[in-house]
Amino acid sequence: MVSAVQQHDYPRFAQATLAQRQQSHYPPYCRLLLIHLSGLDPVDVELAARDVAAACPPLLPLGTQLLGPAPASILRVARRYRWQILLKLPLEAAFPDLTPLRSLCPAAVRFTLDIDPLNIE
Repeated sequence: MVSAVQQHDYPRFAQATLAQRQQSHYPPYCRLLLIHLSGLDPVDVELAARDVAAACPPLLPLGTQLLGPAPASILRVARRYRWQILLKLPLEAAFPDLTPLRSLCPAAVRFTLDIDPLNIE
């Protein structure tokens, strides 16, 4: 793939990249949903992330892969600790309603859903 980039061979680069993405089950071969959890207390955030991840499976369509929970690559931003859960859904599956999972988080932990995220930090 590096040689394709060096030689400005876009078709070969795209073909190799798409093959990797299909094998790893990443877009455009699936849909992504990223659950972000953040808060000032690192223990609260981690526990909430674990509780949310444990409660996810019954709400998810068949064939969904659940990755995480895991700390964000940059764990702390603006004094807030961050954890995330990545869901890889089959293309034909509708996005599940995960808003009931908010009730598993303490008031001090922020819970957000990012559908088809542009960045996974």
